Amino acid sequence: MPNATAVSGPTWTQPLGTPGYPHYPLNVEAPVLAALDRLLPGISPPSGSGPEWLTLTGRHTWPAEDRPRRASLRMLARAAQLLPEAEDWQEAAEQAVAYDTHLTEDPVLRGLEAAQTWRGILLRRHSADAWRRWWATLADHPDPHELTTQSLPDVTVAAFTADLPPHTDPQGHPAPAELTLTRRPPIPGALAVLLIGARRAESLRGKAKAAFLGETGVYLDPGFVAHRAESHQSLRALGRQLVEDMLAQAHRIAVRHNQPGPALVTGHPIPPGQLTPPGYPASPGQAAAGTDQGSPGPVDGSPLPPATAPHLPLGTYRGRLLPTDPTPIPLRLNTLGDLALSHHLLSRTEDDGLGVTPLGARLLEVSP
Repeated sequence: MPNATAVSGPTWTQPLGTPGYPHYPLNVEAPVLAALDRLLPGISPPSGSGPEWLTLTGRHTWPAEDRPRRASLRMLARAAQLLPEAEDWQEAAEQAVAYDTHLTEDPVLRGLEAAQTWRGILLRRHSADAWRRWWATLADHPDPHELTTQSLPDVTVAAFTADLPPHTDPQGHPAPAELTLTRRPPIPGALAVLLIGARRAESLRGKAKAAFLGETGVYLDPGFVAHRAESHQSLRALGRQLVEDMLAQAHRIAVRHNQPGPALVTGHPIPPGQLTPPGYPASPGQAAAGTDQGSPGPVDGSPLPPATAPHLPLGTYRGRLLPTDPTPIPLRLNTLGDLALSHHLLSRTEDDGLGVTPLGARLLEVSP
């Protein structure tokens, strides 16, 4: 496990440009979505434009945001050439860029800085998706802490981590560890992906590492997971702590958006001097345990109020967790690929799979 302080520092904050409540109750998507806005700021072509708008030969005025979009398309075209059997454009990019040796050995990809950035984003996306799956699994359960405890094996964090698939190959290139965990049950599978993400910060380099980490010192980021994992011996205790952290994060996001009910049952410590809203108990996880005012909060160490109300179903609004979509975050690569397909830069057939047209190969400079 990486040194947490070297990865993310001791003071945890909210990410900048947060989308937040209600569609992203944990806000773990924010770093990925912000990076996508920089790489693909707009992929709707101007009226009357042709394929040159997406390529290096465009004659219109080039805003700064055009360059990363065009570099992303060049990366996507090369990925289609290398992996025509991929199911879609995003899968081709992930296999060609996130993993394997293409990024260092392929004559096109190794010279693309945008491809390095995409590697970091594609890998960070797995951590964000893991949080989303875990949260979605908890949403309809009356006791997320107990569900998590029962879902995890009774082993140490070290033993669980040692049994994970390798996150690098023998040469140090990223290995598709996350893809091998898709068949695990939701909670242990999500925790496994998060722990792998916590280890990737040590092995990534350059722009890939910068894109993977994003803004450091952020709640629930890979450094945060590393910090939590270092301070727990029991895997089940780590799981319960991360549930508290998720509930606390959902509280912070909802309060930021001035919603009326989030303080109800979130596991978040009420700041000193702030009264619990009328009719709202303290964190139900703490209430069930009978935590007193001297106990440390789950995230920032601030005191918890005394538990004066009965245990209620966990949630952030009217006693329920705000739901989140457990499906993977869309990375816009399929949209970009389909747009290039409509402009006859890329091709896709049942027999040949993904590919690049002669026009696309010339304009995007990806000729074999």
